[in-house]
Amino acid sequence: MKRDFQGQKVQSPHTNTEQE
Repeated sequence: MKRDFQGQKVQSPHTNTEQE
């Protein structure tokens, strides 16, 4: 469930994907 781009907190090593 990679919803980082949506502004949700996912189990990732970097939750800043929304800024990438």
